[in-house]
Amino acid sequence: VAKLVTHLLGLRRQWHYLRPSFNLRHPALRALMWLMLPMLIGTIGSIVRDYFNNVYVLSLIADSGLMKANSFGRKLFMAISWLIPYTVSIAMFPFFCELVDKQDHKRLGELITDSGRMLLAVFIPGAALIAAVSEPMALGLLKGGQFTLVTAQMSAFSNACYILALPAYSLEY
Repeated sequence: VAKLVTHLLGLRRQWHYLRPSFNLRHPALRALMWLMLPMLIGTIGSIVRDYFNNVYVLSLIADSGLMKANSFGRKLFMAISWLIPYTVSIAMFPFFCELVDKQDHKRLGELITDSGRMLLAVFIPGAALIAAVSEPMALGLLKGGQFTLVTAQMSAFSNACYILALPAYSLEY
């Protein structure tokens, strides 16, 4: 919010140039809608998949703590995946944009290939290491309060399964 307010204050002298309009027949808006359609389908598919995997399938299993354990195991994975792959993707994005602007497709391909290899060189052994220490990590973070030893161990197993997708997740970002 503070960033948006700062931008709005900086642009206050240019507000008179703003001419908001909404024309469904405008070719740019139609092109935007066609570009948004696959993203919308993918987002809805992702939400349905997550609901199916994390709620429906786990609710069929009689173990009462399994849904909570899977949820926390996934949260541990998401915390790790947002710390490194997401920040690397943000840092690399301007370089990709610059090469696209220059239409240097050969260098762009080389950069994507090299960065993908570096990410895999880091995240394949990193994912194996995190999967190996998943149980002590989960026990240290989760044991206590509502979490029993068994629930923390189930969360560790869930985290270890999710973390094996970290190399692919980093390449996706």
